[in-house]
Amino acid sequence: MASSNKRCKISEDASIMPHLPDDIVEAILFFLPVKDLTKLSVLSKRFRHSWKFCKNLSFDKKFARWLSTPGFAYLVTKCLMDRNDEKIHRLHLYCDPLEILNQVRLWIDNALFLGVEELELDFTPSKEKFLLKSRLILAKNLKSFKVLVVKNCKDILKININAPKLRPSRNFHLLPHPKNVVIGLAYVRILTVSSTFLEGLAPRFEDGEFKELFFCLWNLKEFHLLVKKESFVNPYDVAVFLKRCIRIERVFIDLADYSFMKSLYWDLQGKKALHEGNIMLRYVKYVKIKGYMLEEMPSAMGRFFIKNARNLETLVLVKAKKYDYMRIDLPSFMRRGVTTNAKVEIYEYLKDKNTIFPQHL
Repeated sequence: MASSNKRCKISEDASIMPHLPDDIVEAILFFLPVKDLTKLSVLSKRFRHSWKFCKNLSFDKKFARWLSTPGFAYLVTKCLMDRNDEKIHRLHLYCDPLEILNQVRLWIDNALFLGVEELELDFTPSKEKFLLKSRLILAKNLKSFKVLVVKNCKDILKININAPKLRPSRNFHLLPHPKNVVIGLAYVRILTVSSTFLEGLAPRFEDGEFKELFFCLWNLKEFHLLVKKESFVNPYDVAVFLKRCIRIERVFIDLADYSFMKSLYWDLQGKKALHEGNIMLRYVKYVKIKGYMLEEMPSAMGRFFIKNARNLETLVLVKAKKYDYMRIDLPSFMRRGVTTNAKVEIYEYLKDKNTIFPQHL
């Protein structure tokens, strides 16, 4: 009887807003987790299908606590498959993926299709290792993707990050709240990122001064940067990032046409900071810059490694396709004013004979 009275009381509360327009109701439902919407659909005919409006699909530990594995899989599948292409904001899964392997892969694939922005995978209930295929999360699907959380994955050795659809600037970054971001890639040894990602970690102007985001990639040995056309990332951004990679040994930088675009930030802050800064790369032995042009920033990038990587053995410069400058002794130009034993190798476009390439290729 008490349960019946409780249901009637909640039902009365749910009918407080019987005449609100559907668009306002949908806006309210947008912020509710799927667990609350499921309860609401039982209490009122009007909200029978309210869960279809939910964009916060949090199938977390609390949601799964009283459900069997088949019951959990049924509800997740129903919520994801019966949406009529409605976009979702967040998907959080807490389960043992080995028991429902095919469903988990289908859920992730469907979430990406629905434009998910935040994907949190918590597979801690599993006692066995679960291999998530990297092809499930492809760059071409990441048009609105902002956050990926993967818990209890200590065997990650390589991460490739590419965000081709994002267009950040000094005022709009890939990481909109850097103070709340913790980069814990402690086990990563090989990292490939686009310039878009690096811009999100770049120093920025706050409270009247330029501030850096603190992080450290302790075990990173190889870094591969893909600088996109007309990117505003600059050599100082690269230097600041590498400063946080204290064991870095090999660096590969691929420059597209018109990379390293000049900016007010570079002219007023970056250039001076790169020249006067004391960023030492103790373990860097090999650097390759592809798409090199005899221009200010690509040259500043090369000279930075000659000057600051004291144990550098080889600097390779592969000229850009449109390289069209008068003959100049590039090795001497790079070493000018610096005492170094590093070799400087120069190759024409598509004629790179050096045998060292990024490990992921």
